[in-house]
Order: sequence, then structure tokens, then C-alpha cells
Amino acid sequence: MAGKPVRLSLTLTQEADEILTKAAKNIAYGNKSDVLRRAIALISVVEEAKAKNEDLAIVDSEGQVVSKIIGL
Repeated sequence: MAGKPVRLSLTLTQEADEILTKAAKNIAYGNKSDVLRRAIALISVVEEAKAKNEDLAIVDSEGQVVSKIIGL
């Protein structure tokens, strides 16, 4: 559901900015805005799962749960 873009001003700690910069460069997500958009999409998935009493997990290439994501 794309609408008119909204411009935000954001204050981050230096550590958070370094993480954001690293994700944009090393993980090839594009730029910092792209990283934040993907993070928002992930939060949306987490909220939907929580509403359904489901868990979020990391799985390996064989589909085995490696770890559950707790506390998001």
C-alpha cells in the first residue's frame, strides 16, 4: 500500500548509525533508507506473527530451526 512519501528526520546513536551503514554497504540493501524500509517490513511480519501466536525463527538450508527470535 504505497502512498505519498513522507520525509523523516532521525537521530541515532553512533553505534546504530554504524550498524545501518554497514547493512547498507555490506549486505547490499542499497542505502540507509532501503535498510530502514526492510526493517519496517520485518517488524510488520513479526507483529502479524505475534497476533496469531506464532514464532519467528531462523532456519537452516534443510528447514531445521536454528534459533527462535524472541523479544521483538
